[in-house]
Amino acid sequence: MVASDQPIALVSEQGEEVISGVRSCTLGDLEGNFDAIIFMVKHYDLLDAAQKTASFLRPSGCAIGLQNGVSSWDTLNSVFEADRLCVGSVYLAATKEDDFRVSFAGKKNHIVLGSYANGVHPVADALADTWREAGVSVTTYADVRIELWMKFLGFATNAALTCLARLPAGTIYHEANRLSLAERSIDEIISVANAEGLTLPDDAKARTVSLLQSFPPEMVASMRKDLDAGRRLELDVVSGRIVGLAKKHDLQVPLHEIAFACLEPFAAGRKPH
Repeated sequence: MVASDQPIALVSEQGEEVISGVRSCTLGDLEGNFDAIIFMVKHYDLLDAAQKTASFLRPSGCAIGLQNGVSSWDTLNSVFEADRLCVGSVYLAATKEDDFRVSFAGKKNHIVLGSYANGVHPVADALADTWREAGVSVTTYADVRIELWMKFLGFATNAALTCLARLPAGTIYHEANRLSLAERSIDEIISVANAEGLTLPDDAKARTVSLLQSFPPEMVASMRKDLDAGRRLELDVVSGRIVGLAKKHDLQVPLHEIAFACLEPFAAGRKPH
């Protein structure tokens, strides 16, 4: 695992608490070439990370982005050729405890992985097999876009509403007035996906509502936690992405326009008062 200098320095100062067997180093310590580079940074750090590590990827290797949302492919494709690229998403419950430690809750870990049109890269296929051998559920797709947009329906809705309403899932998705806002959000995202040439399943909205209503009552989106802590927000690739694509297709997405406008002052990292 390649980490920035700051968390590596914290390990040196505070001592290492071994939770998993991953070896970490800084970019300056990295040597050689690799079959795969897996990017798991926040999206606002993705382009910089890709540019700094691109030379370490073998010509036959595969760059893999596992960010939430539907923007990673375009960002990574500006650095890596499409036939050397896969993207996907991870389904797990995790919490950032401090600058270096992340705790994981639950045992249902799942990864979806694939391309946008070129099939699954052989390296990504081999990596998926390795993860399965380690007990991780992985599904690969020749075209992963539908899967990413299906997750995006709930991810973007939950991010926008738990930030705007300053309420948890149990209060938002189980009361008619607030649930109607979630349904509007889902409708807006589906309309954008359709305009992008994607046909989501007929029950996409019902499945997303059911998912949101299954969240623990106290659950809030990771973006809400970042907002409360005064950290940078991935707003540009959540409501910002929806608004940008809507403008491209001359669509109206009022809920996400409001979310973007209201949260934009905090996007660079600033605690709300």
